[in-house]
Amino acid sequence: MNFLKKNFILILIFLLAFFLRFNYDLLIKGYNFDEIAIVSVAKQAFPFDLIKTIATIDYHAPLYYFIAHPFTNLENEWLYLRFLNLIFSLINIFVFYKIGTLIKGKNFGLILALFLSVSHIQITTVSLIKFYCLCFLLFSIVIYYLLKVIKNDCGYKKLAVANFFFILSSTFGFIVVFCEYLILYLLKRNKNILKSALFAFLGFLLYLPIFLQQIILNSTTPISPHATYCEFSFMSLYNFINDYFSPLLNYCCNLTPIASYTYLLNLIQSIKIPPFDYLSFFVFVFLSFIPVVFAIFGIAIAIKKNSYFRTINLINIAYLCIFSFLVIIEKTGFVPIYIYPSGLILIVSALYGISKLKNKFIKTFLLGYMISAQLLISNVYPPHKREFGQIKAYYCFDKYIKSHNNKNTHYLFTYGGRFLKLYYKDLSTFDFDSEKMKGSFRKELIKYFFDDEITKKINKINAYELVKPYILKNKKAPRFEKYFKENVLDKTKKGDKIVLAYIAEDAPLLFRQDEIETYMNYKYFPHLSKVNIKDSLSEKEGLNAGYLSEMILTYTYGHLFDLLDKNYKLIKIEQYQRTTNDDYVKNWETDNFDKTTKWLAQNTITSCVFVTYQKMN
Repeated sequence: MNFLKKNFILILIFLLAFFLRFNYDLLIKGYNFDEIAIVSVAKQAFPFDLIKTIATIDYHAPLYYFIAHPFTNLENEWLYLRFLNLIFSLINIFVFYKIGTLIKGKNFGLILALFLSVSHIQITTVSLIKFYCLCFLLFSIVIYYLLKVIKNDCGYKKLAVANFFFILSSTFGFIVVFCEYLILYLLKRNKNILKSALFAFLGFLLYLPIFLQQIILNSTTPISPHATYCEFSFMSLYNFINDYFSPLLNYCCNLTPIASYTYLLNLIQSIKIPPFDYLSFFVFVFLSFIPVVFAIFGIAIAIKKNSYFRTINLINIAYLCIFSFLVIIEKTGFVPIYIYPSGLILIVSALYGISKLKNKFIKTFLLGYMISAQLLISNVYPPHKREFGQIKAYYCFDKYIKSHNNKNTHYLFTYGGRFLKLYYKDLSTFDFDSEKMKGSFRKELIKYFFDDEITKKINKINAYELVKPYILKNKKAPRFEKYFKENVLDKTKKGDKIVLAYIAEDAPLLFRQDEIETYMNYKYFPHLSKVNIKDSLSEKEGLNAGYLSEMILTYTYGHLFDLLDKNYKLIKIEQYQRTTNDDYVKNWETDNFDKTTKWLAQNTITSCVFVTYQKMN
C-alpha cells in the first residue's frame, strides 16, 4: 500500500502510456512490407541460417532478430511481436524516469516519463514490427549510465554492457558509441573509459560482417537503395526535430520526401495563392513551430547551465555530423527515426532546460504545452495515424496464398520477392525481386537486361544516361530470354501454374509509354548532387533517382510479361479490392482478356491482384 502511495503518479503515467499504445493499431492483423522483411528474416533457423540471412539479404543489426526469432514460430506471431514492442516501450518510460531522478530528482523523472508516454514517435513505433523500440530502450539505458559516468564517475562497466548490446541492436549504433567514448576520453583522460570502450566494441566485432555487407551492397548498386529517402536539407533537419517534439508534418517512418513535406508545401502555396489557408497556418504554428521553438530554447538553456548536458550534446553534435556525412555519400537517408539516439538526447536536454527556469508559471506552461501538443496530435488530431491499407493487403495476400498452395503452383512475387521467398519457405517461388531488377540490391538481375559494358559501367551517377536509350526504345534483352528459360520455363512442366502476385498498394508496376517518355526526358538530378527543397517537392523539376528506378522496373517487367504471355496461357485474373472498412474482398475474376497482364499492371488499382498462367505443353 505504501508503494502505491509513493508511486501513484508514476503508475498513472504507465496506465496512460499503455492505453495510448494499445489504442494505436496494436491488434491489426497482418504486416506491411517492412514488417514482412523483418519477420521473414527472423523466421530463419537459429543461429547459422539466421546470421547468414542477416548478413547477405537484410544487412541490419542482429539483436532484434535473435529476440524475435522464437515468436515467429507461434500462431498469430504479429500479435506477440507488437506486444514485445509494447513491453520495450513501457520499460523505456521507466528508464526515462530513472534518468530524470538521477539528473534532478523524482519530479523531473515524472516529467520525462510523462513526455515519453505521450510521445507520438514512441506510440507509433510500438505497432511497427521493427527494431526501433528495442533501440530506443537500449540507448535510453546508455544515456542513464553515460550520465552516471559524467556526473558521479561511476558505472563504467554497466555503460560498456549497455553500449555492447546497443551496437548489436542498431544499424549505425557503433558511430554514436565511438563519438561517446572519444568525447569522454578527450574530456576525462580516464583509463576506465578505455576499458569500457574496449568491451563495448566487442559488440562491433560481432556486427562487423554485417557492416562490411552494407558497404559492399551500397558500392555495387547502380541505383541507390536510399533513392526515395529524405535528402539532407534545412527542412529535413526541421522535420527531424519536429518528429521528436510535435510530429505534425512528418510520420516518423515515412521515407518519401514529397509526402513528408506535403502539408508544409500546401501551407506555403496558400500564402502565395489566395485564399490563404488560415486553419493550416494556425495548426502548423501551434502544433509544430511553437513546440520546436520551445524545445530548442530548452536545449540552449541546458547546454548553458549544465556541464553534463554540454558533454552529451557535444557527443550528439559529433554523431549528427558523421551521420549527415553518411547521408551525403548515400549510405543512408536522413529519416528522423534513423537518428533516434540524437532525438532521445534532445528530449532529455530540452525538458531539463525548461525545468531550470525560475518562473514556475512559465516553466509549467512550456512543459504543459509541449506535452499537450504531443497528446493532441497522437489522439485528437492524428494526421499521420498509420494506414491500414498495406497491412490489410498483405493479410489478404497471405490468406490467398495459403489457400491456393499446392505442388503444381509456382509464385512470382513482383515486390519484395527475396523476403517473401523466405517467409513462404514451402512455396515454389521464382527469384524476380523488384529491388534486384531495378538495381537497388546488387546487380544480380539487371545484368540480364543490359549489355556487359553497361552493366560494368553503371553507377548511381551515370545510370540515367546509360539506360535511357534502352528504356525509351524498349530494346530487347536476349540474355534475359535465356535466363527466363533456365530459371522459369525449364522448371515448370505441362499443367503447372504460375501465379503472379501483385499488391498494388506498394507501387504501380508499370507506366504507360507516354509517361515513360515524359519522365525519361526530364532533366535528371543525380542523387549525390545538392538538391534543395524546391527540387525535392516538385515532380516536374527533375527526374530523381526514385523515378529512374521505377522506369527501369517498367522496362524489365515489360520483358518478363512478354515472355510469360509467349510461353504460358493466361487462364485467370483475380482482383481483391479494398473496402471502406479497410478489408479486402474479391472484386472481380475473369478469364476473357488477351494480353491483360500489361494492361492490368499499367493501371492504378488499389488492390491485390493474382494473375494465373498455365503451361500448356
